[in-house]
Amino acid sequence: MNQHPMSVNVNTAIRWNVIRNLPFMKSLSGKKVCDLGAGLGFFSVGFAKCGANVTAVDVDKDALDYLSRTYKIDVLQRDVENDELGLSDYDVVFIGEILEHIQDPSMLIAKSAGALKTNGLLVLSTPALEGLLIHSEGKQLAHTHGSEKHERDGFTESELKELLKNSGFEITYSQFTIFLFAELFMQITKRAYMKSKKAYHSQSDVLAVTRTFKYRVLKLIFPLLMMLFRAEEFLSLAMGLKGHCHILVGRKL
Repeated sequence: MNQHPMSVNVNTAIRWNVIRNLPFMKSLSGKKVCDLGAGLGFFSVGFAKCGANVTAVDVDKDALDYLSRTYKIDVLQRDVENDELGLSDYDVVFIGEILEHIQDPSMLIAKSAGALKTNGLLVLSTPALEGLLIHSEGKQLAHTHGSEKHERDGFTESELKELLKNSGFEITYSQFTIFLFAELFMQITKRAYMKSKKAYHSQSDVLAVTRTFKYRVLKLIFPLLMMLFRAEEFLSLAMGLKGHCHILVGRKL
């Protein structure tokens, strides 16, 4: 099977490296997982490889068609902000870098709670307002069009915990990830993309890039880059530094 096009994206790869090592991932086989705002479904594929029965939900039909055709993931086309989802009895709901796109974040958290079983888990990742470069021009780049438009730059850890608690969740895990050099590299790659493409409306736009020479070069060097970024994360966490991304897990009470 072809390598997923988002597997050489620093943001997705680093977040997945944290999520795949969380305790609940060891017993995911046969569990129902909903990936809200899945895009091209990098995380959906990861959960499926761990044995989960995954439903990927997104507004982008091209992305969902790719995910269904290439990876046989069950898909559901919905606008997660404005549509009723009609989902229930899931063991895990994942919201990855979607909350910052929503005008009313509490509404999406409430929808997630409605889709979960009692004791089900909400796994959430968002940009962190504590990061040094969160308000930089490079951070804003590619987040002004279509479904990729940001309503806000990010969230503080305390904001997220309050949002989850108000919707009936107990916080079981919280960690920063994506530190300075990883964030800088991500902003550099975004600039290179935008220089040639001018706009970024949704993750399905990435599919055309996979045929370029620059993408093939990135695939070659990416394993080394990830080694460096993982070392940065280890040292940064040991030093108590705050990163550019939050990962939280909440258990539905």
